[in-house]
This record gives sequence, C-alpha cells and structure tokens, in this order.
Amino acid sequence: MSYKPWWSGGRWSAICDRCGFRFHSDKIKTEWTGLKVCGDCFEVRHPQDFLRVEPEKIVPPWTRSEPEDDFIGDICYIWERSAYPNLAVPNCMIPGNDTVPALLLTELKG
Repeated sequence: MSYKPWWSGGRWSAICDRCGFRFHSDKIKTEWTGLKVCGDCFEVRHPQDFLRVEPEKIVPPWTRSEPEDDFIGDICYIWERSAYPNLAVPNCMIPGNDTVPALLLTELKG
C-alpha cells in the first residue's frame, strides 16, 4: 500500500460549504451563490436567470369614465299600481288592475 501525503505545497485543507467534507483547496470552487463548494456539490446558475423580459403593460390602450346613473322614474309599490280609489297614484296606476283585493293592499300600505 502506498502512502500519499495530504499536504502539498501551495494547497491547504478546505471544507465544502454544502456537504461539509474536507478537500484540498484546489478542488474547491466558488459557486454563483458565493459558497465555496467541492466539484460534486457545484451547481451552475440556471440560464433562465439571465433573461431580460420586457415589462407587461397592464393599462389598456384607452379608457373612458363611467357614465352617471340614469333613473327612469319613481318606484311604484303594488298598492300604487292598483286601480282602486285612494290607493292608486298617477303615473303608476294600471287601469283595470284589480287582481289583488283592496283590503289586502290597504293592510300592505299600512
């Protein structure tokens, strides 16, 4: 069995930052993350990290303000739409609308 000394001129012992094993200093490389790692632990930076992508335009090419709400008219309650006297209201009354009894509509109006 031959003996190979660990020490050699210009080299020193260094520990891999990733696996923790001891190597000669010439076997350790600096990774893109700044870690000093051995050859087995060394990772090349991914090529997608170097892509320059044009920022996305989020604003539409043209816009316009929201129009104001148009109210068609007043709200007509069910008793105002009837054709009964003292319950009907002008512009709401429907002539001949007597499908709901007048007493019930009077109670609803309350």
